Amino acid sequence: MAYQLRPGVSFCTVAGRCIFLDVPNDRYFALATDVESSFLKLLSGEPLGAADYLALKRIAATGPLEWCDDVQPILQGPEAPAAVGSLIDPIVERAGTTETVLALWHLTSAVRRLRRAGLAGALRAFSARKQAARGGLSQEQAGAVAAAFSAASAYSTALDQCLPRSLAAASRLASLGGSPALIIGVKLQPFQAHCWAQCDGRLINERCEVARMFTPILVL
Repeated sequence: MAYQLRPGVSFCTVAGRCIFLDVPNDRYFALATDVESSFLKLLSGEPLGAADYLALKRIAATGPLEWCDDVQPILQGPEAPAAVGSLIDPIVERAGTTETVLALWHLTSAVRRLRRAGLAGALRAFSARKQAARGGLSQEQAGAVAAAFSAASAYSTALDQCLPRSLAAASRLASLGGSPALIIGVKLQPFQAHCWAQCDGRLINERCEVARMFTPILVL
């Protein structure tokens, strides 16, 4: 018997603190400092004392851990694919009317899906669309999508939030046959979560200098 992360929970380490994302419950959280040290020992494979086992039991009762039959490593969120640039800095492609309308449609759909199905349902829907994608995507197509979502932001202030924007952009890229990455990152002091879409090494709806401020906690 051993501990593992609960299904739908991922984490990363930022400035020495462990930050968790609980997708089914749509929340971020950190452990209390008096139990976090025991969790870090578990991660590093250090010997655990009686106090550590009590702390881990507390975490399992109310937090991100559960018992499992097999010994499995507890892994942090995967690293984001290496970024070589951003397609919005600068936008060189003029957004076409049709692509901009499609961007607005995907934005509206992403907002509705988040409201109806929550974060977990929206991420499952994106993963299914991404797995079904075939054919690949040219840089010109990706540039057109980036330009369209940049143009759409002028008409969608109420919808223009990083999570639905990124879900929408990634979904649009997948519908064109691409294999985009949807990346959620966090930072501290103060705490902030951010999301962006990336395809073939290029950010679609964010600039590289902004994305570098965040540590990935979930990559789909």
